[in-house]
Amino acid sequence: MPQPTHLYRPRRHFHFWRRVSGLSTSIHPVQVALRTTDEKAAHTWSRTLTTEFDAMLNAFSFLIDPLTEELIASYIQTRMQVIIDDLRRALRIERMSGRKNAPHATHRVQRAVLRA
Repeated sequence: MPQPTHLYRPRRHFHFWRRVSGLSTSIHPVQVALRTTDEKAAHTWSRTLTTEFDAMLNAFSFLIDPLTEELIASYIQTRMQVIIDDLRRALRIERMSGRKNAPHATHRVQRAVLRA
């Protein structure tokens, strides 16, 4: 069974979109613009973001004092954007150094997904 990718493409670029389960429906879902048209990169980044998203939700469940729903949604949105910025920076470095077309170029992204 394929896993949900939480991707959508409103126009030209892909976006990561996911609702925080357990929060009020009045809180907007987390939406991060991936700013890429490459479907393969979008799926890879989506898997990384999904793993990080689940890890953050697990961390929030162990807090003694509950946080407000708005604060949780804001934190997750910001953290997802930071992860995308890091992945985009790594991709630019690989492209500029010529490592992108090498057979081992995707290993670092795969390691990050497995580690997360």
